[in-house]
Amino acid sequence: MEIIIRVDDFGFSEAVNLGVMKAYQSGLVKNIGLMSNMPYAPQAAKWIQGEQVALGLHTNLILGFPCSDPKDIPSLADESGRLISSCMRRKQWAQGIDGFDYFDARRETEAQLDAFIKLVGRHPDYIDVHAVCTPSVTRAISDAADAYGIAIQAHKADSRWKMIESAVNHAAFYALHRPYSEFFTSYLTYGAKANLVVFHPGYLDQDVLLQSSLTSERCFDLALLCDEGVKEFLSHHTLLSFKELPSS
Repeated sequence: MEIIIRVDDFGFSEAVNLGVMKAYQSGLVKNIGLMSNMPYAPQAAKWIQGEQVALGLHTNLILGFPCSDPKDIPSLADESGRLISSCMRRKQWAQGIDGFDYFDARRETEAQLDAFIKLVGRHPDYIDVHAVCTPSVTRAISDAADAYGIAIQAHKADSRWKMIESAVNHAAFYALHRPYSEFFTSYLTYGAKANLVVFHPGYLDQDVLLQSSLTSERCFDLALLCDEGVKEFLSHHTLLSFKELPSS
């Protein structure tokens, strides 16, 4: 079985950065998504410098301050200049409202791409999206990625992988208190496509507790990615980075 393990939210906070680096050093992680608009993105970029990992842009349109001038992206920012939260965006989507303006979303995506390039010194190996992805967001990120020559666009379906719905499956699995290796036997499928599994490893600090609904699951994700039983199970499978995928 081919498995793509991707970890997200690098740059969110110092505690998340520490957790992501520990997960990476465990040897199972080949793909890391950096949030270039967040305050701890420079620290994250410094820590991962020189490592052989697929480093992507984890496009973030719902948390913290934008890379663009908030006045230039009025549909994305509130009166304080912060990006409108995922809670509000999910409420809009539940009512059938796509509150993201395509042009604002594309402008901010490209601003975050520019910030990534400035921090890392090169283009992202892939691109995806943080938390909320509506049709307008999908189109905006895809068009920005095309303009920057980024072929791997993990925020949408692709013939090369099968996305595992992590937001439900991880929490449900951890509630069972089963050995971590059973996560893979429970949720992954054998077939022609690679299994794309997303984790959010990290420790907890004030930034996470005040800004994220994902808290203790980050610690469980980190424990899973460092677990010896998981390492043994995955040693019999092929772990891929996005850079190793065949052309679409």
